[in-house]
Amino acid sequence: MIKKILKIKLGEKLKISLILFIVGAEIFGTVLEFYHWVFWWDIMLHFASGIISYFVGETVINELNQKTTKVNISTTIIITFSIFFALSSGVAWEIFEFVVDISLGQNMQITEGLAGRDA
Repeated sequence: MIKKILKIKLGEKLKISLILFIVGAEIFGTVLEFYHWVFWWDIMLHFASGIISYFVGETVINELNQKTTKVNISTTIIITFSIFFALSSGVAWEIFEFVVDISLGQNMQITEGLAGRDA
C-alpha cells in the first residue's frame, strides 16, 4: 500500500522483515498454534511489529524528504516521526481488531489466559 499510494520503494531487508513477520504471525502463530504453546510468541511479534513500523516510518520520511524538498530534515525529527509512526500503526491495528471483533463477531483480541471479547 505504501509503495502504491506514496510511490515509495521499500528496501529489500524491510520487505523480507515484513514477509517473515507475516509468516511468523499467520503460519507459526495461528496455524501451528505458537500463540498457545509459546507464551512469549505474541509479545515477540508485537515487539517486532513495532520495530518494523519504525523502519517503515523512517523509510517514508526519508523518501518523501528526498522527493519533495532539498532541505535536510534533522535526525531528531526523523527519529521522532518514526517513533510516532510506529505508535500510531500499533494503535490503528488495535482499533482495527476491536472494530472487527464488534462488527463481525470475531475474537481477535485474545490474550493468553484471558478470553478476549468472549468474556
